[in-house]
Amino acid sequence: MSAIGSFRSRAQTVLESSGLACFRTILRPQDVAAAVRDADCAPQRSTRCLTPEVVSWLMMLVALHTESMTQGLIRAWRWIRPFCPRCPSQPVTEEAFCQARADLPLRFWRSLWANLRQRYESKFGAEMLWKGVFRVLAADGSDVNLPIHPQLVEFFGRPKNGAGYAPAPQGRLVGLCSVFTGFCVAFRFLRLRFSEHVGLRHLIRVLRPNDLLLTDRGLFSYVALWHIRSRKAHFLMRISNQIAGLAERIQRLGSHEWMVRLCPSADCRRRWPGLPAEFTARLIRYQIRGFRPSWLLTSLRSGKVASRTELVELYHRRWAIETIWREWKHGLDIQNLRSKTPAGIFKEVHAQLLLSNLVRWVMTEATAGTPQCPLDLSFLTALTLVKNTMSILIWAPAQLRLPLYQQLLADIRAARIRKRPGRSYPRPADGKIRSKGHGKYQLPARLKKKIA
Repeated sequence: MSAIGSFRSRAQTVLESSGLACFRTILRPQDVAAAVRDADCAPQRSTRCLTPEVVSWLMMLVALHTESMTQGLIRAWRWIRPFCPRCPSQPVTEEAFCQARADLPLRFWRSLWANLRQRYESKFGAEMLWKGVFRVLAADGSDVNLPIHPQLVEFFGRPKNGAGYAPAPQGRLVGLCSVFTGFCVAFRFLRLRFSEHVGLRHLIRVLRPNDLLLTDRGLFSYVALWHIRSRKAHFLMRISNQIAGLAERIQRLGSHEWMVRLCPSADCRRRWPGLPAEFTARLIRYQIRGFRPSWLLTSLRSGKVASRTELVELYHRRWAIETIWREWKHGLDIQNLRSKTPAGIFKEVHAQLLLSNLVRWVMTEATAGTPQCPLDLSFLTALTLVKNTMSILIWAPAQLRLPLYQQLLADIRAARIRKRPGRSYPRPADGKIRSKGHGKYQLPARLKKKIA
């Protein structure tokens, strides 16, 4: 056997006899091999056990630990350590891991991400649909803290307020997720000087015909409407009172809903030459008890396709992406980034969100064939169960691995989130008037309770 063949056989043994054996049916070796071919990053040294697949799993597992890089490697190596004595029992050094991580280009991670997304949609595509037709996605963004390092400060930038610049740099993460399964379809990690609107315009490129995009009022723009409709997709977004007031009512469709015409300014059309002179859409007004009236704008014009009540209920599923962001920040600890170069940060973000999608895959598989929705289950509990199962599978014989995985699915299926109708968690400033600058103010969405 050649040196390269022996090297590949050794890496195969490491992964097949580890706690990751069942999970390699999701992120398959052939997917990693395809990503290696696409990125042209096959390892040159045949004596190293750090193959692209081993490095990929190490990066995802190390991200789960908030300790130092060395401690994270020690804990992660237990999950991929082989049983056979010819493979090293001691984990690789931090220097060797960092060098192997640097050898994997960003193209590798993008290809791996695309392969996993394609396989997920081919297997669970029906779980992402509304009315059996529309793939419903939600978009949102948030800032992520980065390590303090001159390269990161120069590339990403630091946030600034009235007291000056913050010491730590930040990146801006904009994600596009399914509102029924929580699977992240696409994301963009941007410099701080780019707004969420820029990230959204990039994410719109992955939309397909009959996709339905949900966004909050902060992401409204005529350019976004134009790009969404040019992809033959649809939108359902909340808009401000000001935009709703500018809309010209063309036809009354029912109680609190109209067909309206929106006209972007001449300056906006000059900046974007292809922008149409007007947009025709459906405007819906609704009010939840205790809150001010809200406005929804959608390209689904026919009430036969979707009624007013259905659209209001569907839009409030957009809150799922807010909980997904919380899970990324507090469950996965996505801000636990250690690289000191922009390229390394991009790779780590890919690895962490890839791990999130693997957990979402398991959660979707657990609810397949049941009336449950994956977002009705606790992500943090599922993540904990996955980690515990990996530890158990290390010592389990081969004939018990499939039953243990089936038990994992049953435990995840039982981790339901308790429903509390009418319960809300208002932000501290939800009841206060906010200054928007230049003498403009925004009224609070929540109404004050009357004191008897």
